[in-house]
Amino acid sequence: MTGRIAGLVIVALVIVYIGDYIAARMRGDEIQTVQVSQYYVIPLKNGQEQYASAGSKDVGCVEAMFPHFGDRPCWYVRRHTEEYIRP
Repeated sequence: MTGRIAGLVIVALVIVYIGDYIAARMRGDEIQTVQVSQYYVIPLKNGQEQYASAGSKDVGCVEAMFPHFGDRPCWYVRRHTEEYIRP
């Protein structure tokens, strides 16, 4: 019984992913950009960290629920507008 439910859940997820891909493909190459601030993380001798701005960059994203075409979904990128660069 649980195997059948798990199988149905997997099939449903695959159908949703394929539908999302088709919808993104039908919109064409509508890749949007979101500005992301970058920061260097500098470890200090006392175990703390110091942050220094590294500027900002535009990150491409696709209007979809899942990542497609090598880009993350815009809803995710808009919620994660800070990127930390560690040595």
